[in-house]
Amino acid sequence: MAGDRSAAYHKFYNDFTVKAAAHLVLAGGNIDANAAAIVACEAKIAQCDLDIAAAVTRCKRRQYSDALASLAQFNADKAQADKDAEEAKAAYDEKKKAAVAKNADCRKNAEGVRAECAEGECCGQANRYDRDGTRMTIEVCGKAEDSTYTYWPVMGAKTAKAPMTEQWRYYCISGAQSLAAGATAVAAALYMAY
Repeated sequence: MAGDRSAAYHKFYNDFTVKAAAHLVLAGGNIDANAAAIVACEAKIAQCDLDIAAAVTRCKRRQYSDALASLAQFNADKAQADKDAEEAKAAYDEKKKAAVAKNADCRKNAEGVRAECAEGECCGQANRYDRDGTRMTIEVCGKAEDSTYTYWPVMGAKTAKAPMTEQWRYYCISGAQSLAAGATAVAAALYMAY
């Protein structure tokens, strides 16, 4: 009876030891397998970090290239705009020169003498009044019947759009009086002749 119990205990512990050893071997295999998986995962993580760094570098280079392209386009557009503005100003100034030439300047010189106007013209004033009461005046030759003068404002440099011309009030001054005096003298001479 005692021998049977001893044999049973021996068998139990022997079987337990065998099973424990088998589990230990299995656990060791799992540890090795997990260690390899961990190493593989760490390698993948390291590669992902490298890929991210490379992508960031490519993005920065692309953005820099895009920035350079944008700057080049901006400079080209600005140069074209400046060229267009210069051409527009040249065309405006040419038209202004031709228009202004039709009305000679008759301001008094340093000696107080006015330039003579062409035959049939008088020296007159063209005026513009601002809202604050400021008056701008120029003196040019014109016809006695003229009541307005076309004023051409100065077109600023690098201005894309030409300014609108202005209509100023115009009337003869000294020249008109001379014409009137001449007409009176002629009338008096004709009267005396009859």
